[in-house]
Amino acid sequence: MARDSARRSPLTIPRSSCAMSMLMAALVLAFGPRLYLPWRVGICPARAPKAANMRPADMRLFHPLTLAVPLALSLALSTAQAQDSRSAYDVRLLGVPVGQMQLAAREGGGGYGVSAAFATTGLANIARASFRLAATGRMTDRGLAPATYDEQIDTGSRRSTVQLSYADGAPRITGGTVAAKVANDPEALDPAAQKGSVDPLTALYGVLRDRPAEGICRYSVIIFDGARRASLAMSARQADGGRVTCSGAYTRLAGFSASEMARQTVYPFSVTYIPAGKVMQAQALTVRSGYGAAELTRR
Repeated sequence: MARDSARRSPLTIPRSSCAMSMLMAALVLAFGPRLYLPWRVGICPARAPKAANMRPADMRLFHPLTLAVPLALSLALSTAQAQDSRSAYDVRLLGVPVGQMQLAAREGGGGYGVSAAFATTGLANIARASFRLAATGRMTDRGLAPATYDEQIDTGSRRSTVQLSYADGAPRITGGTVAAKVANDPEALDPAAQKGSVDPLTALYGVLRDRPAEGICRYSVIIFDGARRASLAMSARQADGGRVTCSGAYTRLAGFSASEMARQTVYPFSVTYIPAGKVMQAQALTVRSGYGAAELTRR
């Protein structure tokens, strides 16, 4: 395929669209290869729309109600039980702003619901791209246990969707464009064999949600997105006053192409937390690869 044979310079990264690839690095490369195409930094197929010229569908990604609706529908939690949170993040690659992400979550009654929306910002040479993700599940002594996951990615030229549901900790593909691709691939991973894994958004939320100071850097999950399996773990801790930086790695395990595994399998990352009342709040996530550093910074 083109992505396997394309030549890449040190400033070349795989693409699901220009900005989407940048975000994928910042989001621990969780959604990558099924949408990747080759490209070179600074050479993108289209200019992004200015905020004033964005289509209504693009602007909806940044409206709080867009994020709140999936939570209201997915969690039967009373107002007294629920704890709602919203946060916004700037996404940069090599220090260059490429987009914004908003995260909305509700926790209570032993359950959680989270949704995320991303869209590119009005920078020249960046193609329009967006995604919407939603996940629900239970909060257990061992961590977050997903029940449902919905992923919608629009690269500007191509769309991808997947829906997962979980029973006894095992995922099942219930819909989306990925379902047909997996069904027609004899080498595809068996979802039933991925028991105990979590979806990409649950994995990311586990890192970005407010967390107790004790054990803040102890985090380890297996991620399965319907096609690929990876691990996300952090353990190293560095404190500077009240600020704590946790370090870890995202590691590709299975379901990736041979060229993707040969190119890089381990992606170091770090997360910086600061005190926020009785909890620690994530302020920045940095992922490092051979292509440079990608950053997700809380606004």
